[in-house]
Amino acid sequence: MSPWNTGLGLLRRSGWVTAATLGQSRARSNLTSRQQELEYLKVATKARVRAAYFRILLAQKELKTATRAVDLMQRTKDLVEMSVKQGKQTRIDLNTAVIGLARARNQKASAEQKLEQSKIDLTEVLGVSPSDAVGVTGELDVTLEDLPPTSQLVEMAQSQRADLKAAAARIAADESGLEVAKSLTIPNLKVFGFYDREEGSNLFGAGVSMPLTVFHDYSGEQRQAAARLKTSELEAEALRLATERQVVSAVARYESTAVRLRQMNESILERSEETLQLMQKALRAGKVGASDVLAAQDNLLSVRQEYVQAQNDYIDAVRALEISTGGALSMSAGS
Repeated sequence: MSPWNTGLGLLRRSGWVTAATLGQSRARSNLTSRQQELEYLKVATKARVRAAYFRILLAQKELKTATRAVDLMQRTKDLVEMSVKQGKQTRIDLNTAVIGLARARNQKASAEQKLEQSKIDLTEVLGVSPSDAVGVTGELDVTLEDLPPTSQLVEMAQSQRADLKAAAARIAADESGLEVAKSLTIPNLKVFGFYDREEGSNLFGAGVSMPLTVFHDYSGEQRQAAARLKTSELEAEALRLATERQVVSAVARYESTAVRLRQMNESILERSEETLQLMQKALRAGKVGASDVLAAQDNLLSVRQEYVQAQNDYIDAVRALEISTGGALSMSAGS
């Protein structure tokens, strides 16, 4: 075989190896994309499980405060009722006290329903039957922490989030796919030799054959591959921008919730309960009227609702931070 023919043979084999390598690279990139998508799903699932656990702890605390409120409202109603019998208070005051007790009982019933629903929600994220007993122990201890600068959190999210890594892997796979489509247009050269006899003479020869893409030039495959690559690039950029928005939004939500929790902390609820108890004693001693006690009672119900809602919002904010940063930032709010 001449050196020229040897060169053509190597060129043909080299083209075949390149196409195979591109195909393998595309398959590996697709596999990496699926794996990264699974990792991001794990992060989101962990955040959901943690939030569901926190909600059970909050529901347990909410039920305790609701029970205390019912006891206090019952005491107010009994005191006002006794004062009405003694002619010291009016029926209007008694009706207001009864309404306050009904509101407290309604809040307690709502707390009981939330506790049951939170247990069901936990079984859902754990993937177990709602009939399975889910035991949860611990105390909700909201610990407010200062966050890193938002720009730093955005960088952390964009470097760590597995769904962004999955998007990058899809781009790599589509780039390999485009190269494979381009390689289909490279002619597959064949070297051949021949021997023949004609009028008593021996004829020897050699040649090169090349298929002509008359009916199919693979331009459609190239356009489709290029379109897939462009789509993947646009989707990755959209996801990058969405990640930034999600982090900024989660930080804003957390900081807003932190302000509310600092203002409406557990000591405020305890002070409201203490104020009502002091007012009840003063009413019994004849130092204040029923309206003062009923005002303190109404204030306690409102404070309690704001306190519970602020902690619910805190749980949502922490979950949003964890998911938006891809697990780069997670917080513990229970013991």
